[in-house]
Amino acid sequence: MKEINKILQNLNNDLYIYLNEKYIVDELITIIQLFNNNIKKINEIKSDLIENAQIIQKYSFKDDTSEKLYDELNDNLDKIYNSIMKEEKSKDFYDKLRYILFKEIKKISYSDYRYHIFSKLIEENQMIKKSNDIFQILLYNYLKKDKFKESRNSLLNSKDEIIKLIEEKLNEKDKNNFILFETLLYFLKKIH
Repeated sequence: MKEINKILQNLNNDLYIYLNEKYIVDELITIIQLFNNNIKKINEIKSDLIENAQIIQKYSFKDDTSEKLYDELNDNLDKIYNSIMKEEKSKDFYDKLRYILFKEIKKISYSDYRYHIFSKLIEENQMIKKSNDIFQILLYNYLKKDKFKESRNSLLNSKDEIIKLIEEKLNEKDKNNFILFETLLYFLKKIH
């Protein structure tokens, strides 16, 4: 516990927290909850979160950096995700991982980065189940208030990469995609 308090005390200095990076604190707290006694793992992921914050800050005010930003963020997200996935899965493991991915989606609106995050999310049914908030963010542009059929048709006819990813996942013959289908249906009905 003493070590965890030390990590939190140094958080402000390490992360150079700016207003638009406040989500990193929530992510780190979730990481601490996930790996409560594994200080080495917490520090490793904390370093990757710091790197993420620095990548975003580095490119915040530059023009024509999207591809480089995308590559760096994706590589860093893969490091974080793979590091977390190596661990033993506790009862609330997928809830916490889903929360971290949700915070990453909110952190930056760059669509290629969001696509990469979403592709991780839909790998696991346990994360899909509770992802209405993520669907809300990613599918917002297709929603027509009180018009379920139009919203559904707008989604189905979209050329957006995230929609194509959902469609591919739903059409995989060797996978049970009932959870994704039900979550999508529930989401569409809930907003109308």
